Amino acid sequence: MRKIICVILLIISIQCEKFNYSPYEIRLDPSQENINAKNTDKIKNLENSDKGGVFRIALTADNQNNFDSLEKVVSDINKQDVDFVLIAGDITEFGSSTEYKIGLDIFKTINKPFITVIGNHDCLGTGKVMYDEMYGDKDFSFIYKRIKFIVLNTNSREYQFDGTVPNLYWLKDQIYKDENSHFDKIIITSHVGLKKNNSDLDENAFQYIDDLFKDKDYILAALHGHGHKFDEYKGFTNKSIQSLEVADMKDEGYYIITISNEDEISWIRKNI
Repeated sequence: MRKIICVILLIISIQCEKFNYSPYEIRLDPSQENINAKNTDKIKNLENSDKGGVFRIALTADNQNNFDSLEKVVSDINKQDVDFVLIAGDITEFGSSTEYKIGLDIFKTINKPFITVIGNHDCLGTGKVMYDEMYGDKDFSFIYKRIKFIVLNTNSREYQFDGTVPNLYWLKDQIYKDENSHFDKIIITSHVGLKKNNSDLDENAFQYIDDLFKDKDYILAALHGHGHKFDEYKGFTNKSIQSLEVADMKDEGYYIITISNEDEISWIRKNI
């Protein structure tokens, strides 16, 4: 039903110039702003819990206005023992503020902190600006239980393959590690996968990233959506890095990913 309402609003705004409100208009109240920063603060506060080193996260992606399925998945996630949720992009279909707001209302029913990644559909229309206002920086990182989580904008096509996305210099700085670093391992989450021969990723980016990762045995995993299917594979020359691709919301499925005391990763596919 929510998807139907959203599409109707889009059609009305396009066909009726006298309609005062556009679903692409950016008008937010404070509770709808800087969501990722607010939730990373909540995640950092979880460090004070009594739980040991083992923790779990849920990974979803590509709801793209499948709001009924999204509500079912969120309801199922709320029954799981996870520390937080990663949403790997395409939280909208057309990048409109209407879609962003409906999606956020559903995400806020998650009983754990959630982090969103910008997807290619989220970049459409005024979507890039809307993401900035609602969720914050498109590239950012945070540390939880000595695991560094890097959120990376990989939507090269939506930036006309101009060489700025993904931000490779920022990524290089983020993965640098020495004896003074406050993390042991790294998990990278993006929307478009860091895959060889991926037509939606800047053609020069993969080779640079693959070379950058070759000697980094502390990079644990690369997580992403965009492909609309479940896939587990070793996509880099460095075979210690696990890649996971999560299915879209139509499949009403997601991953539960476990990080062990020894910083090892395991996962299960969860279908509802």
